[in-house]
Amino acid sequence: MDTLGLSIVGGLIAGIIAVLLIYAGPTKGLGISVFMFVVILTIFSPFLSYLLLLVFKPMIDSLYSLRFGFLKITHLFSVYSIVVWSVALFTLRRVRHPFLTVDLAHLLLLAPVPLILLLSPNIGGIDLALRILSGWGFYYMAREMDEGQRLWTERALVLSALFPAVMGLLALMGYLPGGFQEGAFRRLKGPYHDATAFGFELVPGFLVLLYRLRRRFNPLDALFVILILVLLYNTYTRGLWVSLFLAAMLIAFGRGSGRGVFPKVLIGVMVVGLLVMYPDISARFSHHGLGTDPDSFNGRMLIWGEGFRRFRELPLLHSVFGLITVGKPMGLYLHNTYLVFLIDLGIFGFVVFSLWMAAVAAFVVSYSGRYASLLRAAFVFVVITGLTSGGILYPNFQWFFLTVLGFAVGDKVGEMKGGVS
Repeated sequence: MDTLGLSIVGGLIAGIIAVLLIYAGPTKGLGISVFMFVVILTIFSPFLSYLLLLVFKPMIDSLYSLRFGFLKITHLFSVYSIVVWSVALFTLRRVRHPFLTVDLAHLLLLAPVPLILLLSPNIGGIDLALRILSGWGFYYMAREMDEGQRLWTERALVLSALFPAVMGLLALMGYLPGGFQEGAFRRLKGPYHDATAFGFELVPGFLVLLYRLRRRFNPLDALFVILILVLLYNTYTRGLWVSLFLAAMLIAFGRGSGRGVFPKVLIGVMVVGLLVMYPDISARFSHHGLGTDPDSFNGRMLIWGEGFRRFRELPLLHSVFGLITVGKPMGLYLHNTYLVFLIDLGIFGFVVFSLWMAAVAAFVVSYSGRYASLLRAAFVFVVITGLTSGGILYPNFQWFFLTVLGFAVGDKVGEMKGGVS
Protein backbone atom coordinates (compact mmCIF):
# COMPACT_ATOMS: atom_id res chain seq x y z
CA MET A 1 0.00 0.00 0.00
CA ASP A 2 1.43 3.44 -0.97
CA THR A 3 1.63 6.52 1.27
CA LEU A 4 -1.69 7.95 0.00
CA GLY A 5 -3.45 4.64 0.70
CA LEU A 6 -2.00 4.46 4.22
CA SER A 7 -3.07 8.05 4.88
CA ILE A 8 -6.65 7.32 3.77
CA VAL A 9 -6.89 4.14 5.88
CA GLY A 10 -5.32 5.91 8.89
CA GLY A 11 -7.75 8.81 8.54
CA LEU A 12 -10.76 6.47 8.36
CA ILE A 13 -9.64 4.56 11.46
CA ALA A 14 -9.02 7.79 13.38
CA GLY A 15 -12.48 9.04 12.37
CA ILE A 16 -14.18 5.83 13.48
CA ILE A 17 -12.37 5.93 16.84
CA ALA A 18 -13.41 9.56 17.36
CA VAL A 19 -17.08 8.72 16.65
CA LEU A 20 -16.94 5.74 19.03
CA LEU A 21 -15.42 7.81 21.83
CA ILE A 22 -18.08 10.50 21.42
CA TYR A 23 -21.20 8.35 21.04
CA ALA A 24 -20.30 5.11 22.89
CA GLY A 25 -18.58 6.80 25.82
CA PRO A 26 -14.86 6.85 26.65
CA THR A 27 -14.63 3.39 28.27
CA LYS A 28 -16.76 1.43 25.83
CA GLY A 29 -15.45 3.41 22.86
CA LEU A 30 -11.84 2.79 23.85
CA GLY A 31 -12.53 -0.92 24.34
CA ILE A 32 -14.17 -1.25 20.92
CA SER A 33 -11.34 0.79 19.37
CA VAL A 34 -8.68 -1.51 20.84
CA PHE A 35 -10.63 -4.54 19.62
CA MET A 36 -10.85 -3.03 16.11
CA PHE A 37 -7.13 -2.27 16.15
CA VAL A 38 -6.32 -5.86 17.14
CA VAL A 39 -8.57 -7.27 14.39
CA ILE A 40 -7.09 -4.98 11.72
CA LEU A 41 -3.54 -5.69 12.88
CA THR A 42 -4.15 -9.44 12.86
CA ILE A 43 -5.55 -9.38 9.31
CA PHE A 44 -2.95 -7.06 7.78
CA SER A 45 0.13 -7.98 9.82
CA PRO A 46 -0.03 -11.30 11.69
CA PHE A 47 3.75 -11.10 12.14
CA LEU A 48 3.49 -7.83 14.08
CA SER A 49 0.64 -9.35 16.11
CA TYR A 50 2.93 -12.28 16.88
CA LEU A 51 5.68 -9.94 18.12
CA LEU A 52 3.20 -8.16 20.39
CA LEU A 53 2.01 -11.52 21.72
CA LEU A 54 5.58 -12.47 22.64
CA VAL A 55 6.21 -9.16 24.41
CA PHE A 56 2.92 -8.94 26.32
CA LYS A 57 2.38 -12.62 27.20
CA PRO A 58 4.28 -12.35 30.53
CA MET A 59 2.08 -9.39 31.52
CA ILE A 60 -1.08 -11.38 30.78
CA ASP A 61 0.28 -14.39 32.70
CA SER A 62 0.58 -12.20 35.82
CA LEU A 63 -3.24 -11.80 35.66
CA TYR A 64 -3.63 -15.59 35.85
CA SER A 65 -6.69 -15.52 38.13
CA LEU A 66 -8.65 -12.99 36.05
CA ARG A 67 -11.67 -14.67 34.45
CA PHE A 68 -14.20 -13.88 31.75
CA GLY A 69 -17.01 -16.33 32.37
CA PHE A 70 -15.50 -19.81 32.70
CA LEU A 71 -12.34 -18.89 30.76
CA LYS A 72 -9.22 -17.33 32.26
CA ILE A 73 -7.57 -14.40 30.53
CA THR A 74 -4.66 -16.73 29.70
CA HIS A 75 -7.11 -18.99 27.83
CA LEU A 76 -8.36 -16.02 25.80
CA PHE A 77 -4.78 -15.03 24.99
CA SER A 78 -4.10 -18.58 23.81
CA VAL A 79 -7.21 -18.44 21.61
CA TYR A 80 -5.93 -15.20 20.09
CA SER A 81 -2.50 -16.75 19.47
CA ILE A 82 -4.24 -19.54 17.50
CA VAL A 83 -6.06 -16.88 15.46
CA VAL A 84 -2.74 -15.12 14.76
CA TRP A 85 -0.88 -18.17 13.46
CA SER A 86 -3.96 -19.36 11.55
CA VAL A 87 -4.13 -16.02 9.69
CA ALA A 88 -0.36 -16.11 9.13
CA LEU A 89 -0.45 -19.63 7.69
CA PHE A 90 -3.48 -18.78 5.53
CA THR A 91 -1.56 -15.78 4.16
CA LEU A 92 1.54 -17.91 3.67
CA ARG A 93 -0.48 -20.66 1.89
CA ARG A 94 2.46 -23.07 1.66
CA VAL A 95 5.78 -23.78 3.35
CA ARG A 96 9.08 -24.37 1.64
CA HIS A 97 10.08 -27.85 0.58
CA PRO A 98 11.71 -30.20 1.35
CA PHE A 99 9.49 -31.29 4.22
CA LEU A 100 11.66 -32.76 6.98
CA THR A 101 10.74 -35.55 9.41
CA VAL A 102 10.33 -33.00 12.18
CA ASP A 103 7.76 -31.14 10.03
CA LEU A 104 5.68 -34.31 9.67
CA ALA A 105 5.99 -35.09 13.39
CA HIS A 106 4.80 -31.58 14.18
CA LEU A 107 1.71 -32.13 12.04
CA LEU A 108 1.11 -35.39 13.92
CA LEU A 109 1.06 -33.48 17.21
CA LEU A 110 -2.39 -32.17 16.25
CA ALA A 111 -3.86 -35.70 16.23
CA PRO A 112 -4.94 -35.84 19.91
CA VAL A 113 -6.74 -32.47 19.84
CA PRO A 114 -10.04 -33.65 18.23
CA LEU A 115 -10.17 -36.54 20.71
CA ILE A 116 -9.64 -34.15 23.63
CA LEU A 117 -12.56 -31.95 22.59
CA LEU A 118 -14.75 -34.97 21.72
CA LEU A 119 -14.16 -36.96 24.91
CA SER A 120 -13.94 -34.02 27.31
CA PRO A 121 -15.79 -30.90 26.06
CA ASN A 122 -15.29 -29.10 29.40
CA ILE A 123 -12.86 -26.60 30.89
CA GLY A 124 -10.23 -29.32 31.50
CA GLY A 125 -10.33 -30.48 27.88
CA ILE A 126 -10.35 -26.91 26.58
CA ASP A 127 -7.36 -26.03 28.75
CA LEU A 128 -5.33 -29.01 27.53
CA ALA A 129 -6.27 -28.41 23.88
CA LEU A 130 -5.22 -24.75 24.18
CA ARG A 131 -1.92 -25.75 25.81
CA ILE A 132 -1.12 -27.93 22.79
CA LEU A 133 -2.46 -25.56 20.14
CA SER A 134 -1.46 -22.10 21.39
CA GLY A 135 2.04 -22.09 19.92
CA TRP A 136 1.72 -24.92 17.38
CA GLY A 137 1.60 -22.70 14.29
CA PHE A 138 4.40 -20.40 15.47
CA TYR A 139 6.78 -23.19 14.44
CA TYR A 140 5.72 -22.88 10.79
CA MET A 141 5.71 -19.07 11.00
CA ALA A 142 9.30 -19.10 12.29
CA ARG A 143 10.28 -21.69 9.67
CA GLU A 144 9.37 -19.27 6.87
CA MET A 145 10.74 -16.03 8.35
CA ASP A 146 13.36 -14.01 6.53
CA GLU A 147 16.48 -12.62 8.19
CA GLY A 148 14.87 -9.33 9.21
CA GLN A 149 11.86 -11.04 10.77
CA ARG A 150 14.09 -13.38 12.76
CA LEU A 151 16.02 -10.41 14.12
CA TRP A 152 12.81 -8.68 15.23
CA THR A 153 11.60 -11.90 16.83
CA GLU A 154 14.84 -12.16 18.82
CA ARG A 155 14.28 -8.62 20.07
CA ALA A 156 10.69 -9.40 21.04
CA LEU A 157 11.85 -12.46 23.02
CA VAL A 158 14.35 -10.28 24.87
CA LEU A 159 11.68 -7.66 25.60
CA SER A 160 9.38 -10.40 26.91
CA ALA A 161 11.69 -10.70 29.93
CA LEU A 162 11.51 -6.99 30.74
CA PHE A 163 8.19 -6.99 32.65
CA PRO A 164 8.91 -10.04 34.86
CA ALA A 165 12.47 -8.78 35.48
CA VAL A 166 11.29 -5.34 36.63
CA MET A 167 8.54 -6.84 38.80
CA GLY A 168 10.97 -9.38 40.25
CA LEU A 169 13.46 -6.63 41.08
CA LEU A 170 10.70 -4.62 42.80
CA ALA A 171 9.77 -7.73 44.80
CA LEU A 172 13.40 -8.24 45.87
CA MET A 173 13.52 -4.60 47.01
CA GLY A 174 10.32 -5.06 49.03
CA TYR A 175 8.08 -2.88 46.86
CA LEU A 176 5.80 -5.67 45.60
CA PRO A 177 3.46 -7.13 48.24
CA GLY A 178 3.13 -10.91 47.97
CA GLY A 179 6.20 -11.14 45.75
CA PHE A 180 7.51 -14.24 47.54
CA GLN A 181 6.20 -17.78 47.84
CA GLU A 182 6.60 -18.36 51.57
CA GLY A 183 7.80 -21.67 52.99
CA ALA A 184 11.08 -23.23 54.06
CA PHE A 185 12.62 -20.84 51.53
CA ARG A 186 11.32 -17.42 50.52
CA ARG A 187 11.03 -18.19 46.83
CA LEU A 188 10.77 -15.16 44.55
CA LYS A 189 7.60 -15.29 42.44
CA GLY A 190 7.00 -11.64 41.54
CA PRO A 191 3.39 -11.07 40.38
CA TYR A 192 2.92 -14.73 39.32
CA HIS A 193 1.09 -17.57 41.07
CA ASP A 194 4.30 -19.43 41.99
CA ALA A 195 8.09 -19.26 41.69
CA THR A 196 8.31 -21.84 38.90
CA ALA A 197 5.92 -19.86 36.69
CA PHE A 198 7.98 -16.72 37.35
CA GLY A 199 11.15 -18.54 36.28
CA PHE A 200 9.59 -19.78 33.05
CA GLU A 201 8.69 -16.19 32.12
CA LEU A 202 12.35 -15.15 32.38
CA VAL A 203 14.11 -18.09 30.71
CA PRO A 204 13.34 -17.30 27.02
CA GLY A 205 14.78 -13.80 27.35
CA PHE A 206 17.80 -15.11 29.27
CA LEU A 207 18.70 -17.75 26.67
CA VAL A 208 18.25 -15.38 23.71
CA LEU A 209 20.36 -12.71 25.43
CA LEU A 210 23.11 -15.23 26.10
CA TYR A 211 22.92 -16.36 22.46
CA ARG A 212 23.21 -12.73 21.28
CA LEU A 213 26.18 -12.15 23.61
CA ARG A 214 27.87 -15.19 22.10
CA ARG A 215 27.78 -13.42 18.74
CA ARG A 216 28.56 -9.88 19.90
CA PHE A 217 29.14 -8.27 23.29
CA ASN A 218 26.68 -5.59 24.36
CA PRO A 219 26.95 -4.09 27.88
CA LEU A 220 23.17 -3.63 28.23
CA ASP A 221 22.55 -7.24 27.24
CA ALA A 222 25.21 -8.35 29.73
CA LEU A 223 23.64 -6.36 32.59
CA PHE A 224 20.19 -7.71 31.74
CA VAL A 225 21.50 -11.30 31.74
CA ILE A 226 23.11 -10.84 35.16
CA LEU A 227 19.89 -9.34 36.59
CA ILE A 228 17.82 -12.24 35.25
CA LEU A 229 20.34 -14.73 36.66
CA VAL A 230 20.03 -13.16 40.14
CA LEU A 231 16.23 -13.32 39.93
CA LEU A 232 16.27 -16.94 38.75
CA TYR A 233 18.55 -17.93 41.63
CA ASN A 234 16.07 -16.42 44.09
CA THR A 235 13.25 -18.62 42.79
CA TYR A 236 14.92 -21.58 44.58
CA THR A 237 13.57 -23.90 41.88
CA ARG A 238 15.86 -26.93 41.56
CA GLY A 239 14.74 -28.15 38.14
CA LEU A 240 15.08 -24.61 36.82
CA TRP A 241 18.60 -24.27 38.24
CA VAL A 242 19.86 -27.55 36.77
CA SER A 243 18.31 -27.08 33.32
CA LEU A 244 19.38 -23.43 33.14
CA PHE A 245 23.00 -24.25 34.00
CA LEU A 246 23.17 -26.97 31.34
CA ALA A 247 21.43 -24.72 28.80
CA ALA A 248 23.89 -21.89 29.50
CA MET A 249 26.80 -24.35 29.09
CA LEU A 250 25.46 -25.43 25.69
CA ILE A 251 25.18 -21.83 24.50
CA ALA A 252 28.63 -20.89 25.80
CA PHE A 253 30.52 -23.90 24.44
CA GLY A 254 28.20 -25.47 21.85
CA ARG A 255 28.17 -25.35 18.07
CA GLY A 256 26.63 -22.50 16.10
CA SER A 257 27.46 -18.97 15.04
CA GLY A 258 29.62 -16.75 17.23
CA ARG A 259 32.36 -17.50 19.74
CA GLY A 260 31.87 -14.70 22.27
CA VAL A 261 33.83 -14.68 25.54
CA PHE A 262 31.09 -13.30 27.82
CA PRO A 263 28.93 -16.48 27.97
CA LYS A 264 32.02 -18.46 29.04
CA VAL A 265 32.83 -15.84 31.69
CA LEU A 266 29.23 -16.05 32.91
CA ILE A 267 29.56 -19.84 33.25
CA GLY A 268 32.63 -19.21 35.41
CA VAL A 269 30.64 -16.77 37.55
CA MET A 270 27.85 -19.35 37.89
CA VAL A 271 30.34 -22.02 39.01
CA VAL A 272 31.87 -19.64 41.59
CA GLY A 273 28.34 -18.80 42.73
CA LEU A 274 27.61 -22.50 43.18
CA LEU A 275 30.64 -22.82 45.45
CA VAL A 276 29.97 -19.64 47.47
CA MET A 277 26.26 -20.36 47.92
CA TYR A 278 26.72 -24.10 48.41
CA PRO A 279 24.97 -24.21 51.85
CA ASP A 280 21.80 -22.61 50.43
CA ILE A 281 21.82 -24.78 47.33
CA SER A 282 22.60 -27.96 49.28
CA ALA A 283 19.71 -27.24 51.65
CA ARG A 284 17.33 -26.81 48.75
CA PHE A 285 18.43 -30.15 47.28
CA SER A 286 18.53 -32.07 50.58
CA HIS A 287 16.35 -31.49 53.65
CA HIS A 288 13.69 -29.52 51.80
CA GLY A 289 13.34 -32.45 49.42
CA LEU A 290 12.32 -34.80 52.24
CA GLY A 291 8.60 -34.28 52.60
CA THR A 292 5.18 -35.06 51.23
CA ASP A 293 4.19 -31.61 49.97
CA PRO A 294 4.03 -31.16 46.16
CA ASP A 295 7.01 -28.81 46.32
CA SER A 296 9.37 -31.50 47.64
CA PHE A 297 10.92 -34.18 45.47
CA ASN A 298 9.53 -36.95 47.66
CA GLY A 299 6.10 -35.36 47.44
CA ARG A 300 6.32 -35.32 43.66
CA MET A 301 7.38 -38.96 43.59
CA LEU A 302 4.26 -39.78 45.61
CA ILE A 303 2.15 -37.86 43.10
CA TRP A 304 3.77 -39.68 40.17
CA GLY A 305 3.24 -43.04 41.87
CA GLU A 306 -0.40 -42.24 42.56
CA GLY A 307 -0.82 -41.17 38.95
CA PHE A 308 0.54 -44.50 37.72
CA ARG A 309 -1.70 -46.39 40.16
CA ARG A 310 -4.79 -44.56 38.92
CA PHE A 311 -3.73 -45.15 35.32
CA ARG A 312 -3.42 -48.92 35.87
CA GLU A 313 -6.97 -48.98 37.26
CA LEU A 314 -8.49 -47.26 34.23
CA PRO A 315 -10.83 -49.15 31.89
CA LEU A 316 -9.42 -49.97 28.46
CA LEU A 317 -10.98 -46.97 26.67
CA HIS A 318 -9.48 -44.47 29.11
CA SER A 319 -6.08 -46.19 29.19
CA VAL A 320 -5.90 -45.79 25.40
CA PHE A 321 -7.35 -42.26 25.12
CA GLY A 322 -6.79 -40.86 28.61
CA LEU A 323 -8.72 -39.01 31.30
CA ILE A 324 -8.39 -35.40 30.05
CA THR A 325 -7.96 -34.11 33.62
CA VAL A 326 -5.04 -31.77 32.86
CA GLY A 327 -2.76 -33.97 34.94
CA LYS A 328 -4.77 -33.80 38.17
CA PRO A 329 -5.86 -37.33 39.10
CA MET A 330 -5.24 -36.47 42.78
CA GLY A 331 -6.43 -32.89 42.59
CA LEU A 332 -2.76 -31.92 42.18
CA TYR A 333 -0.79 -31.11 39.09
CA LEU A 334 1.45 -34.07 38.19
CA HIS A 335 4.62 -31.94 37.79
CA ASN A 336 5.70 -34.13 34.88
CA THR A 337 4.95 -33.40 31.22
CA TYR A 338 5.36 -37.03 30.18
CA LEU A 339 2.87 -38.27 32.79
CA VAL A 340 0.44 -35.53 31.79
CA PHE A 341 0.43 -36.86 28.23
CA LEU A 342 0.15 -40.48 29.40
CA ILE A 343 -2.67 -39.97 31.92
CA ASP A 344 -4.52 -37.13 30.20
CA LEU A 345 -4.22 -38.47 26.65
CA GLY A 346 -3.65 -42.17 27.28
CA ILE A 347 -1.34 -44.47 25.37
CA PHE A 348 -2.35 -42.85 22.06
CA GLY A 349 -1.41 -39.34 23.18
CA PHE A 350 1.78 -40.51 24.87
CA VAL A 351 2.93 -42.29 21.70
CA VAL A 352 2.20 -39.19 19.58
CA PHE A 353 4.12 -36.96 22.01
CA SER A 354 7.00 -39.46 22.17
CA LEU A 355 7.26 -39.58 18.37
CA TRP A 356 7.31 -35.78 18.26
CA MET A 357 10.03 -35.61 20.93
CA ALA A 358 12.08 -38.27 19.12
CA ALA A 359 11.84 -36.40 15.79
CA VAL A 360 12.84 -33.12 17.46
CA ALA A 361 15.73 -34.82 19.30
CA ALA A 362 17.00 -36.35 16.04
CA PHE A 363 16.91 -32.96 14.35
CA VAL A 364 18.61 -31.23 17.29
CA VAL A 365 21.46 -33.76 17.20
CA SER A 366 21.92 -33.51 13.42
CA TYR A 367 21.62 -29.73 13.09
CA SER A 368 24.86 -27.71 13.19
CA GLY A 369 23.78 -24.35 11.75
CA ARG A 370 23.77 -20.87 13.23
CA TYR A 371 21.02 -21.60 15.80
CA ALA A 372 22.55 -24.89 17.00
CA SER A 373 23.65 -23.69 20.45
CA LEU A 374 20.35 -21.93 21.18
CA LEU A 375 18.28 -24.88 19.94
CA ARG A 376 20.25 -27.39 22.01
CA ALA A 377 19.93 -25.21 25.10
CA ALA A 378 16.17 -24.82 24.65
CA PHE A 379 15.71 -28.55 24.02
CA VAL A 380 17.68 -29.57 27.12
CA PHE A 381 15.57 -27.14 29.12
CA VAL A 382 12.38 -28.72 27.72
CA VAL A 383 13.53 -32.27 28.53
CA ILE A 384 14.68 -31.60 32.11
CA THR A 385 11.88 -29.29 33.21
CA GLY A 386 9.43 -31.73 31.64
CA LEU A 387 10.44 -34.22 34.34
CA THR A 388 9.62 -31.91 37.26
CA SER A 389 7.10 -29.34 36.06
CA GLY A 390 5.22 -28.31 32.92
CA GLY A 391 8.03 -27.95 30.39
CA ILE A 392 6.57 -27.54 26.92
CA LEU A 393 3.06 -27.11 28.38
CA TYR A 394 3.91 -23.60 29.64
CA PRO A 395 2.60 -21.55 26.65
CA ASN A 396 5.17 -18.78 27.12
CA PHE A 397 8.08 -21.23 26.94
CA GLN A 398 6.36 -23.34 24.27
CA TRP A 399 6.14 -20.30 21.98
CA PHE A 400 9.85 -19.64 22.49
CA PHE A 401 10.94 -23.24 21.90
CA LEU A 402 8.82 -23.74 18.77
CA THR A 403 10.06 -20.42 17.40
CA VAL A 404 13.70 -21.43 17.85
CA LEU A 405 12.96 -24.86 16.36
CA GLY A 406 11.30 -23.14 13.39
CA PHE A 407 14.35 -20.88 12.93
CA ALA A 408 16.65 -23.90 12.85
CA VAL A 409 14.47 -25.95 10.47
CA GLY A 410 14.11 -22.95 8.14
CA ASP A 411 17.89 -22.50 8.22
CA LYS A 412 18.38 -26.20 7.42
CA VAL A 413 15.87 -26.14 4.55
CA GLY A 414 17.60 -23.06 3.13
CA GLU A 415 20.94 -24.90 3.19
CA MET A 416 19.43 -27.98 1.51
CA LYS A 417 18.00 -25.83 -1.28
CA GLY A 418 21.40 -24.22 -1.76
CA GLY A 419 20.14 -20.73 -0.99
CA VAL A 420 20.20 -18.28 1.86
CA SER A 421 17.52 -19.01 4.43
